[in-house]
Amino acid sequence: MIHRKDKGSDRIRESLAEVECPACACPNKPEAVRCMYCRGILPTATMRFDERYLAKFREFFRKAPAVPKKRNLILELALSGALSIAFLSAGGLFLVKALKHGGSMFWMVAAILTLYGGAALRNGYRILFNKKTAQNP
Repeated sequence: MIHRKDKGSDRIRESLAEVECPACACPNKPEAVRCMYCRGILPTATMRFDERYLAKFREFFRKAPAVPKKRNLILELALSGALSIAFLSAGGLFLVKALKHGGSMFWMVAAILTLYGGAALRNGYRILFNKKTAQNP
């Protein structure tokens, strides 16, 4: 029979020195850098946020002031018109094919192209009459 030395007091001392993982709340050894259960980073005494590091962090994530972009409205209107004509005509061609030959694929393609053409036409209308668009809030 093997007799062990009673280490109850050492175990209590070790359990008090354990570091709790902030992600999964499992106990870890004090010298551990990562949690042995979830592999999350553990807070240690060496992790300090000095003020200069915080200043660099703030500077990195500071938003630059928004500069309004110059827009070429005539080019945008021409491109929107050309896209709407192309999508609507392609949708019309697929609609004619769907009427002649049947098939759900032709109907779906015709519907999608017609919706894209309508969206491009709506965007052109908004550009022409200076309405708010997704690009120009």
